[in-house]
Amino acid sequence: MTTAAMMAAPAIPLGPATSAARLAQLAETGAVAVRRRVADHANTDRATLLQLAEDADRTVREHAVRRLAA
Repeated sequence: MTTAAMMAAPAIPLGPATSAARLAQLAETGAVAVRRRVADHANTDRATLLQLAEDADRTVREHAVRRLAA
């Protein structure tokens, strides 16, 4: 994610200890910038990444697919 995209994301803390459950919740309720951050987060589980791979936003889908392929 670019610095500009990170700056545009709402101020929702997503530190390294953020739980998979919290990330799944944000994947459903967060703004596009938040969903991108969730797709990039190391603790995001496969089920959430699969959900994000079908997101309405192209960039969210791309981030999720990239993580699934890794």
